Amino acid sequence: MITLFGDKLKELRKAHGMTQGQVGQKIGISPRVIGFYEVNDRFPKDEKTLIDIANLFNVSVDYLLDHETDSEDKEDAAQRIYEIFREKGFIVEGQKVDEEVLDTISDILDTAIANAERVAKIHGNKK
Repeated sequence: MITLFGDKLKELRKAHGMTQGQVGQKIGISPRVIGFYEVNDRFPKDEKTLIDIANLFNVSVDYLLDHETDSEDKEDAAQRIYEIFREKGFIVEGQKVDEEVLDTISDILDTAIANAERVAKIHGNKK
C-alpha cells in the first residue's frame, strides 16, 4: 500500500512527540507549511527540505517518498487479485485460465498502476 508523504510526516512527528511548530522550527519552515504537508496539500519544493525532514526523524528520503518497495507487497497484491477472481468463479483450480479473464486482470492492473502513478505525480512522490 502506498503511503503519501504527508501521512508519513504526520506519523513520524507524532511518534517523536513533536508539534508542527517544533518540526518547522528545527528545519526552518513555518508550522503552517508543515500542516499543508501533513494533509498532502503541498510537497517540499526542494531536496534540502526532504533531506532535513529525513535527518530530523532519522529515516531515509526513500522512506519518506515510499520508494522502499517490498516484493512481498507485490506478491500479496497479486494473490489478493487471484483470490477475488477465484471466489467469483472466474478462475477454477486445476483448469486453464480463460484468455478473457487474463485480459481483464491485465486491464485492471494497468488501470490501477496508471491511477497510482497519477496520484504519486500529483503529490510529488514520483521518482
